[in-house]
Amino acid sequence: MAKVCPISLTLLFTFCLFESKALAQAGSLLPQRFSLSLATTLSDLKSLNQRILLRRNLQQRPPLRSVNQRAVLTTLVSFNGRNGAHPAGPVMQGKDGNFYGTTEEGGIHRFYGTLFRLSRSGSLTTLFSFAGLEGAEPQSGLIQTRDGSLWGTTARQGKNGGGTVFRFTAGQRILNLANLEGLQGSEPVAELVQGGDGNFYGTTIAGGKNDLGTIFRLTPNRQLTTLVHFNGANGARPYARLTLGLDGNFYGTTSAGGASRTCKLGCGTLFRLTATGQLTTLFSFSGRNGSTPVSPLVQGQDGSLYGTTAYGGINDQGTIFRLAPTRQLTTLIRFTRGNGATPLAGLTPDDQGNFYGTTQAGGNSSSCPGGCGTVFRLAPTGRLTRLISFNGRNGSQPFAELVQIGDGSFLGTTKFGGSHGLGTVFRFIMRR
Repeated sequence: MAKVCPISLTLLFTFCLFESKALAQAGSLLPQRFSLSLATTLSDLKSLNQRILLRRNLQQRPPLRSVNQRAVLTTLVSFNGRNGAHPAGPVMQGKDGNFYGTTEEGGIHRFYGTLFRLSRSGSLTTLFSFAGLEGAEPQSGLIQTRDGSLWGTTARQGKNGGGTVFRFTAGQRILNLANLEGLQGSEPVAELVQGGDGNFYGTTIAGGKNDLGTIFRLTPNRQLTTLVHFNGANGARPYARLTLGLDGNFYGTTSAGGASRTCKLGCGTLFRLTATGQLTTLFSFSGRNGSTPVSPLVQGQDGSLYGTTAYGGINDQGTIFRLAPTRQLTTLIRFTRGNGATPLAGLTPDDQGNFYGTTQAGGNSSSCPGGCGTVFRLAPTGRLTRLISFNGRNGSQPFAELVQIGDGSFLGTTKFGGSHGLGTVFRFIMRR
């Protein structure tokens, strides 16, 4: 048996528990064509030039031959409870080439979750089992800092019962450094993001002055500042991590709130946040064009923001959208259950201009009511291809985005399914 180095978890903040409210769902969406149309206003010349370059690059690429390719899926890990259960977040590749992630439940304390390492050969090592005081039920992925530390969040427990922010290192003891009051936010379920200023930024789905969630900043010396208290009008319940934009600002989504009253609590928003904490609502969903975005955004070189909504659209099965720098939203895909349904994860770009993603339901398997979920590819032409339909045995209900690794393959997680029904880590690659 290989020697395991001593591991410790440094607790940075604990969150006070507030009761979460259910996500809002929404109605129907009028069909719209996928378009890469260029901006036509003189006031957007910079964006225009970027779009021209993007289109030229797409036109110069050799034609895709996806017709002659198929996705080959390999289940690397079937969680069994002892080594973790129900991974809800994505894996990330560390500086050592291994992959790291969390499970929401499982471990030696059964229900509190784990932190794990996965080697490139597929060997899983449980590095830490949460016990409650340092947090429980981590639903997010991890980020790694220059010193090799892994930072993450837990949605529950901690000293106040509402979740924690933690740092994972080797060879140190566990320190409870600070507690966070409910007014500062509770239930962080998304990854942190490190800004250009070296600080860490995150979201909570509850707490704050209105119990509708917050955005916070955490300095390397552990000083926490609540930057935004969501109030419904400017959004509510941000489930996704922030995205650092090309302009140095942060971009994100809220699952509810906004200007539309089609949904009971609002259909959700897209927003921009400056490092000083100034929030601007860029778009409010109406249900017809999507609702309940719970995934992070990805920014294209043209400055557009791409993402998914879990519900809404013509079939209320979710959408894929693009928001131009002019704040014009284009619905690229309306899911129909056959090609997938309820996309909870963000999109992962490749170097050919494609986006890869997952849906939590849908597909062609009858093993799960409503389908066990899918993996899909969205081509630059706007064509959506369902690559994988999960069937329960090979996984079910992926919640997190994919990560592309050096050999061109992708790694992902499913929250359920596998040999024990407790979730999987999978790899897939396109083969001729």
